[in-house]
Amino acid sequence: MKRFKKAKKNNKGFSLVELIVVIAIMAVLVGVLAPTLIGNIEKSRESKDLQNLDSIRQAVVTAMSDENVYSSTVPTTGSVTVASGANGANLAFNGTYGSLSTEFGTIITSDTKMTSKSGTSGTLEIHVLSTGAVEVGVYNAGGSTVSAAKNKVSMVSK
Repeated sequence: MKRFKKAKKNNKGFSLVELIVVIAIMAVLVGVLAPTLIGNIEKSRESKDLQNLDSIRQAVVTAMSDENVYSSTVPTTGSVTVASGANGANLAFNGTYGSLSTEFGTIITSDTKMTSKSGTSGTLEIHVLSTGAVEVGVYNAGGSTVSAAKNKVSMVSK
């Protein structure tokens, strides 16, 4: 019985040095893993934006399946920008495309905002070509498409 009591008196727990070593190891792990995790978060935002661009394009194509919307939207030559949103903001349809805006609103009920750095660096635009094709993308001030840096693709859906 005496042996048991002596052993219990000498048990003091972790020393200060052991705790500092564990905290230092955790700090090194956080320092190594943090940049990787931050990069993955931006990559997932870009992927979400690319999916949103495709969903917007599909919604416009579906809205244009109505003959009245199609005839009032598709230009006879060239292409026309029917909606835009600066710096990744929600789309605002140009005044002459009210029927397309109404149909689009019944199909897409959620936000159309871009969330990644690439998506918010330009203007989100919907272009309708004279062939009836629809292009949705993020364009910079010069009119060229913005590239998604992490996914290494162009921020446009054709």
